[in-house]
Amino acid sequence: MKIGVVGLGYVGMVTALSFSSLGHDVVGVDVDQARVQALRNGKSPVYEPGAEDYLARTRAVFTSHYSELNGCELVFIAVGTPPLSDGSQNLAFLRSAVDSLRQSGYRGAVVPRSTVLPGTTKRVVAPYFEHVGYNPEFLAEGSAFRDFFNPDKIVLGYEDEHTLSLLREAYEKIQAPRLEMDLSTAELVKYANNAFLSLKVAYANEIGNISKNIGVDVYRVMDAVGLDRRIGREFLNAGIGFGGSCFPKDLSALIAFSREVGYEPVLLRAIYEQNAGQPYRLVSLLKTRYPTLQGLKVGVLGLAFKPNTDDVREGPSIKIVSKLLEEGAEVHAYDPRATENFRKVNPELSTRVRYHSSARECVQSSDAVLILTEWQEFSDSSLYDGKPVFEGRRIFGREGVGW
Repeated sequence: MKIGVVGLGYVGMVTALSFSSLGHDVVGVDVDQARVQALRNGKSPVYEPGAEDYLARTRAVFTSHYSELNGCELVFIAVGTPPLSDGSQNLAFLRSAVDSLRQSGYRGAVVPRSTVLPGTTKRVVAPYFEHVGYNPEFLAEGSAFRDFFNPDKIVLGYEDEHTLSLLREAYEKIQAPRLEMDLSTAELVKYANNAFLSLKVAYANEIGNISKNIGVDVYRVMDAVGLDRRIGREFLNAGIGFGGSCFPKDLSALIAFSREVGYEPVLLRAIYEQNAGQPYRLVSLLKTRYPTLQGLKVGVLGLAFKPNTDDVREGPSIKIVSKLLEEGAEVHAYDPRATENFRKVNPELSTRVRYHSSARECVQSSDAVLILTEWQEFSDSSLYDGKPVFEGRRIFGREGVGW
């Protein structure tokens, strides 16, 4: 079938390339012409393992013209829904995509993949198109293609049988449990999913903080806890908290939404607050060795919020680097993929950081080292040459936030 994808960021690019790989005719649209040109040239505008291999063999067409979507039976919308200053959801990009589709004369089925709060698809999309659905994505940065082809579940939100039949056909070749439900239920599934994963991370960090105070290794604790079939081991790695484009914004949006519908989400608020303070514990740990950081040369290894991505959005690295500079430290930094994005996220902050072209160079320029991202190359113990190392993400199990 012929499928359109609006928005070619992490989710949209992976969606377009993956459906193309399944044999569908795919048209990808983005208003960012530089991004479109990069994709046409076989270059991924974001770092995602495997992306350029898929680009090298794809038959997908990339364009900035919505008119090229006419003839598609199904169009997925995968634009960003970033938070507003009060934590609620910014739907400007979604509304713009809907308006552009309308103006182009598109008449097929429209299915957002963007993370949107319950009622959004019905309110923002359904008034303008006869056939509407909702299909949340569960793609983790760094493993997005694997997640697309081997999902734990496929959630198909729909109101009419025509849209449902198109969604079934689109995913026909992927073997996974399929849950078919109304739009609002499908929308809430995504938030409930991410909020629960956020809860697991925050819980592990809370136990890690307790463990640290009594001299216990939280990883030994969580290895045991994770063997309980009711719990599982994933997302129980204590450290400096979660970041990225999903968990923080989805949690804040769900909190704001809960209040709008008349419920104060005590547990969700606690998760948010626990995570907000967790990165600073690594700076506090450094200060147990160096009571004053004034003039101390601190090497920061890892700026991305997780390995195998160049994403620094809401990353713990932003808070930690800011705090180090505030305390008077001289910050040296290295990340194999995320340095340029870190420079952009806060240009004023970034100009005060000394960046290096390798982990070894960064360490050699430092008095002490903080590991913020568990990139594989940081596991080479010869890098550190006896320098004090403090782990925000566990690599060696030496001195860390919860161990």
